[in-house]
Amino acid sequence: MKHLKILNILTKEMTTEEIAKESGLSLAETRRFLLRLLEQGKIESVERDGKSFGN
Repeated sequence: MKHLKILNILTKEMTTEEIAKESGLSLAETRRFLLRLLEQGKIESVERDGKSFGN
């Protein structure tokens, strides 16, 4: 399950691009899974210096 792969990678604040690179998923696919995880309350989004981070 790809969403579990993303959850396992998120041990620190990371950008969507960093998560995609680390997971080997496309940027679009990573965004889709991050939005789903965010809606489920499993992650939160943080914005710093104009960049969004998953946590």
